[in-house]
Amino acid sequence: MATSSEEWRGPQGPERSRIPHPEPQVLKRADRRGTPLGLAEEELFERIGWFIRLRWLAALGVAGVLVGAWYLLGVRFSARELALVLVALLFSNMVFALVANLMQKQRTVSTARIVLFANAQISLDLVALALLIHFGGGVENFFIMFFVFHMIIASELLSPFHAYLQATLAAFLVNGISWLEYLGVLPHHALRGLFPTPAAPEMSTLYQDWLYVFMVSTVTTATLYIAVYMATSIASRLRAREHDLERAYRRLQAVDSEKSYFIRRAGHGLRSPLAAIQSLLRLVTEGFAGERARALIGRAVRRTDELIALVNDLLRYSRLQAQTEPEARQPVSFDTVASDAADALRPLADEKGIVLEVAVQPTTVLGDPESLNDLVTNLISNAVKYTPQGGSVRVRLTREERWARLEVADTGIGIPLDAREQLFEEFYRAPNAKALDPGGTGLGLSIVRRVVTMHGGDISVESIPGAGTTFRVRLPLSERPLSEDTGWPPPETP
Repeated sequence: MATSSEEWRGPQGPERSRIPHPEPQVLKRADRRGTPLGLAEEELFERIGWFIRLRWLAALGVAGVLVGAWYLLGVRFSARELALVLVALLFSNMVFALVANLMQKQRTVSTARIVLFANAQISLDLVALALLIHFGGGVENFFIMFFVFHMIIASELLSPFHAYLQATLAAFLVNGISWLEYLGVLPHHALRGLFPTPAAPEMSTLYQDWLYVFMVSTVTTATLYIAVYMATSIASRLRAREHDLERAYRRLQAVDSEKSYFIRRAGHGLRSPLAAIQSLLRLVTEGFAGERARALIGRAVRRTDELIALVNDLLRYSRLQAQTEPEARQPVSFDTVASDAADALRPLADEKGIVLEVAVQPTTVLGDPESLNDLVTNLISNAVKYTPQGGSVRVRLTREERWARLEVADTGIGIPLDAREQLFEEFYRAPNAKALDPGGTGLGLSIVRRVVTMHGGDISVESIPGAGTTFRVRLPLSERPLSEDTGWPPPETP
């Protein structure tokens, strides 16, 4: 009986390898957990920089409007107060620019800090705009609608929740200025000379007309929330697309990292036997081998066999990695595939004095015959390879409701508990397996996993170190009838 069990099931989405690849160092900033920020957060940081640059232009624009209104249009207002607000706005923007530059130079910066920074900028801008409106005519100033621009910016930079909070702050400021001036709590700073007509006296007292104040404050408040609703609706769709692009970007990074790792490991696996073969053959050709020539050539042949086995595994694995489903989906006699694979490996079992028992029921699955043969061959060959002389390997294939259940059990060396998490990873081999057979490729079980995934099945393993291992594979049964030509075994090549 096995004392531990682990199961690997075919994923519903793209596979995630657990190979410890080095993370690509593309982004310097990181979230609160210290992991690289996504494209959306990077974009947010860039937009904050744009917002700071825009504020410089806005401040210069306000200064130009005030100077033009005073000297060209003859409009009179509280120039000193407005100038102080403008200077405070420029100073705060300089502080924001310095803080943003410091954050950018840091090794990491949290997403929460970026959002807080953006909220602080927008909130202070709203207060500054409210002061400009207050000292520039209050509710009589048509520029009160400029609050809408900040709502659009907030919706672009922030989440909908924070954007609505900023809209609430803007509505509070607009209504506060309008109604506090109406009630006389705040002094009214009138715009003089704006309308040099008989209507001017009425214009300068509009802040005392409750109906006018009610209309302006109500319409402005409604406009603020409507602007946030429309802008966040558009921004949410764009953010969803950004998240999709980010996930695709992460997948491409992972694939590129896995490819580089795969090439390095494959190159190392190919170089070692080639170097050994080269050294052995050089000894023979240079006449240093003498009577040992036959033994050296035999070692070179064994190394060549290892090299061919590695190349075959690499070709088989690369072919499977390029597929998302079996190339030839057809009803396959899985019992025939299993029996033929066992018969092909029986001489190796007999040579080691291992009893190979095979018991199969007629079973049909829908898939690729060649890939299924790879699956069965790898499981049986591993069982024979890692079972000592005098042991046994049992292969059973049964039907279980809508599943074909393949079980390969051996009385071999077993799998250490700490090695099972990495068991199906590319090039990984358990320490006891390396000690018994240093020449393995470490691709067999990763090929098995890939075949199982492609066929919509699952695989589990039970093992007792030193007492044996059992692999169980389940594949969906075929609902289509088995044709006369199952595609297996493949035709003989002349």
